[in-house]
Formats: sequence, structure tokens, C-alpha cells
Amino acid sequence: MSDRVVLDVPDSAEEGAVVNAVVTVTNDLGYRNWFRLFLAADVTVEGEFELIADTDLMIDAGDSASLTGSFTMPARDVSVTGSCLYWSGAPDWDEYGWDSKVVSMVAAPPPPPETFHLEVNVPSWAAGGYIDPGSGDYAAYSTVELTAYPLPGYQFTGWAGDASGTDPTYSLYMDSDKYVEAYFERVPVPPPETFHLEVNVPPWAAGGYIDPGSGDYAAHSTVELTAYPLPGYQFTGWGGDASGTDPTYSLYMDDDKYVEAYFEEVLVPVFVGRITRKELDYDAVRVPFPVS
Repeated sequence: MSDRVVLDVPDSAEEGAVVNAVVTVTNDLGYRNWFRLFLAADVTVEGEFELIADTDLMIDAGDSASLTGSFTMPARDVSVTGSCLYWSGAPDWDEYGWDSKVVSMVAAPPPPPETFHLEVNVPSWAAGGYIDPGSGDYAAYSTVELTAYPLPGYQFTGWAGDASGTDPTYSLYMDSDKYVEAYFERVPVPPPETFHLEVNVPPWAAGGYIDPGSGDYAAHSTVELTAYPLPGYQFTGWGGDASGTDPTYSLYMDDDKYVEAYFEEVLVPVFVGRITRKELDYDAVRVPFPVS
């Protein structure tokens, strides 16, 4: 093939890159002549060449001239052609010859990203801790060690999104943008082992005592309370978390409790009357008889 036409284009280019193509024509005819230079490529439709650039040049014998054109690389391979027409016999410029070169360019894959973005989040309904490290851009194809830290009184329950499991540490491989959520909940409070009982006899209802007295009792147990009146007093009833007038009461300890007992003084009956004094006399046999 003739070296009259030389086409210079890159071997490959990324999609969207601007490609510069250069066609160079050497006049090897032995005399000064006109040349028309063309650059074309099948950029829009594969196999259908469209003109990129053209020009007419007078080139001296043995000299060379170039034409530069550019196009935007599509997402596929492209064929580029550089051509020249040359004439003689001015002024009619009858066509004398045609030479061309065709070069195929490969669509190169885009370069791998340098970083990927990680977004971490703790939803409001699962609040109670945080994730470290936080949101940000991390080196592509690196591994990020995530840790879920619960706040005091909370515990970690699990990962979601691009992480999974219930272990508070997670190794996340950054091969794309990632989204991770962490969930927390309050630490369950164990049920109390005891509840407190407070017993009291108000001053206005004094006159006895309650047994057993105030103190802590096993949760969900039953305490048998008894109201004991002091001498001269009697029990009248319960108040607070106890009720009724029976001096014994079974109190179920499912919470802290408060109980009062009421007493009152026993009243002694007083008889009010009149005594009439009569004088007596005796007969001979000492039998008393009233003196009228």
C-alpha cells in the first residue's frame, strides 16, 4: 500500500473523550500539485462515515501537509479514515487519483473510580447509638470496618442496608456506593426482686399497730397484715392499699404499697339514775320492815 497517506489516531479512547485525528499526505508525484485532504469517522451510526474535516492544499514535490480533525468518542469502537484526492491539468482539474487509510479505534472502559461514597444512618425509631466511622468517601475496593456503639442504657440489635447481621462490627467492601443502617433498643430492665411496704397509723386514728411493719418484701408475694388494738381501743378499718374492717388483710406485693390502719377508743357505758334512801326498822324476830 502507498505511504502517500498516513493516518494518526489513538488506539483507544473512553466514551465522551475528544479524539484528535491527523491525516498527513506526502506529494510523491515528482511535481507540485493540488491535493484535497479528508477526515471521516462512523461516529453516529456504525459503518456510516461522516465528514470530520477537509481542505485543499498545494503541495510541492516531496513535501508533506497535514489536516487535523476531532470528534467525541461514542460508547463503541469507531473506524476513522484519512483520504486524499489529487488533480492535474489546471484549469479543469480532472481527477487523477485517490488514496486512503482506515484505522479502527477501540472504546476503552472508563477508569475505575478512586473512591466510593458510604452513607451511614441510625433511624429515629431505632435511635440509641452511633456508627463509626461515619459517612464519607472511601478508597475504591477497600474494606471499611464499621462498629455500632450503643449509648448507655441501650443495646445494638442489628445492621441493615448493605450490611447485615447482629455483630456490632462489620467489614464492608467498598466496590460501589454503599448505604448502611444500625438499629438500637433500650436494654430491658429486669423485674424487681422486692417491693416496699410502708405501714402507718395516723395520729388522729392512733390506738394500735400493724404487724408486720414497714419493709421490703419479695415481689409478687402475699403479706398477711394484722391490726392490733391497744387496751381500751378497737380497730375500725384499713386505708391506702388495704380495705375492709377485718383486722387481718392479705396484701399482694405486685408493686410498692402503702397501708394505714385506723383505731378508736372503746367507750365504757355510764348509767345515770337516782337512789332513794329508806329507813328500816326490825320487829321482835329481827325481820326488817320499812318505816312508813
